[in-house]
Amino acid sequence: MTVDFRGIGDCSQISKEKILELISEKEIFDYYCERDIRLGDTFNSPLRKDENPSFNVFENDEGSLLYKDFGTGEVGDCVTFVMKKCFCTYGEALNIINNDFNLGLSGIPKRGVKRARTLLGLLPGNNIQPKAKKHTVIQVKPQGFKYLDLKFWESFGISIEILTKYKVHSCKEVYVNGSIIYYTKKNPIYSYQFGNKYKIYMPFASKPFKWLNNASWDIIQGFEQLPEFGDILFITKALKDGMCLVALNYSAIAPQSEGTWIDDDVIKNLKERFKRIIILYDDDDAGNIASKKLADYYNLEKVFIPIKKGIKDISDYRKINGKEKTITFIKNLIR
Repeated sequence: MTVDFRGIGDCSQISKEKILELISEKEIFDYYCERDIRLGDTFNSPLRKDENPSFNVFENDEGSLLYKDFGTGEVGDCVTFVMKKCFCTYGEALNIINNDFNLGLSGIPKRGVKRARTLLGLLPGNNIQPKAKKHTVIQVKPQGFKYLDLKFWESFGISIEILTKYKVHSCKEVYVNGSIIYYTKKNPIYSYQFGNKYKIYMPFASKPFKWLNNASWDIIQGFEQLPEFGDILFITKALKDGMCLVALNYSAIAPQSEGTWIDDDVIKNLKERFKRIIILYDDDDAGNIASKKLADYYNLEKVFIPIKKGIKDISDYRKINGKEKTITFIKNLIR
């Protein structure tokens, strides 16, 4: 099965040279690395599972930016990187960049869409802001939760009542741009519903297909389920972590990703409703950068779960240590 995530456009009118007249190589690397890269710094490879940082972007003698993956020995430019990241051809990579940055190079007029603040290095007011992807069509065929589903979610303390409240469904089939993905025991599929848009979660799938998403970048997961007022609100990096915290009687929300900025009016609303707002992102490069920017800009608290083998977030902690230890752990974390 081949799923086309690349939208439409005539690739013959697109070239690397034309793209680089409009945006820089660094903007491309920033967007698809999902971080504000610093040339020469080594970090975990975005192209594979990499527990030891072994990837960097550098400037060569000609002034061009290249990436090097020390784990595989691969070296390439920004277009090659997109090819590797998206499992596509050179022409398709050019088309992806054109669509994602709304460059209008394929003979299709630029769309009047406000670009999303999704880069980890950006704060409000900066103008290098890639737009949210709008071209993926997702349809779902829901089904009742199976024993496998309940066992999976209950391992994080998340009940069927919480799943229902947060509009999480088990899916018999998912249609992505007309292609079908089937639920199997080895590949259960869950949908998070936001109006008529969906975020698809396949927990046992390999990257980059673990997540599919056509929901707007600025949707705050869990926002509409919040109580009117409360003591503590966690901002987490994923809805699963948020639901795990809700099961422990905390309030929680999650942006579409750690690198997604939360707008001023949202934070202002939340500060009027909750006594404490605490950011709980992963204790890695992405989580540290994103939480520091949010915390510094909005004067919020931030805490981290120390990364250990098998534990990178609160869901993992709950799964391995159980409910009571997790309750005690959180109390000590936010004391």
